[in-house]
Amino acid sequence: MSWPLAASVKCVCLAVSGAFLLSLSATPVNAQNTILVPGNYPTIQAAINASNNGDSVLVGPGTYVENINFNGKAIIVNSSGGPAVTIIDGNHNGTVVRFNHSETAASVLSGFTIRNGYLDGGSGAGIAITSASPTITSNVVTSNHAAAGLGIFVNGGLPLIQNNTITNNDQMNAGDTGSGGGGILVYGGSSGVVQIIGNTITNNNMQSGGQGRGISVAEEGRSCRAISSGAILFTTTEAELPLTTYLPRLRSCKISS
Repeated sequence: MSWPLAASVKCVCLAVSGAFLLSLSATPVNAQNTILVPGNYPTIQAAINASNNGDSVLVGPGTYVENINFNGKAIIVNSSGGPAVTIIDGNHNGTVVRFNHSETAASVLSGFTIRNGYLDGGSGAGIAITSASPTITSNVVTSNHAAAGLGIFVNGGLPLIQNNTITNNDQMNAGDTGSGGGGILVYGGSSGVVQIIGNTITNNNMQSGGQGRGISVAEEGRSCRAISSGAILFTTTEAELPLTTYLPRLRSCKISS
């Protein structure tokens, strides 16, 4: 007798006392995998493209000259050695990391230095979040150049931005949109809470103009509300900046110009 086999099923038949015992073991579909860079793929973007929801992309130490987009994947992209030795370098060619496909908190970026993003007249040279809600944690965002939102730009969505260092970003030859945000610019458009927790935001330069060398919060059709537009240190254990529909929440952040 022959038994039909599906491609994902292993079938083992044992004859015991004249009867057949059927043992089935199914190979899971869409199993969660860890994809190694550069072990399995030479670039972070190639690993993201090959991943499925629930996978992890683990990146070894090195400098990766590329601009990446999560493309809506619910994956964890993290480094094995931390931001001191794992660098994503945008090579002055646009935003370094983009989230613009409705990513959720399950889309995680952790443990990288994000540097050398450049946007002439644009916002979000280091990390740009558009109508998405990813988790951004334990990164160093530095040496990025844009007109506004130099380090991180949030334009709609409810991300968690936690335990990052955002420093030494500037407007070098990038202009000024008037929206500000040397470290982070949060722009309205979603109902809910943007969580900005435990970040250190320092030495970001708005030499071409704009409010908030630390953080600028704006809502469409309204003026900016800025934190740390001057040479001050702002430390808070609980502070909220309410707008009509948008509520950024700051906790334990150290912010200075």
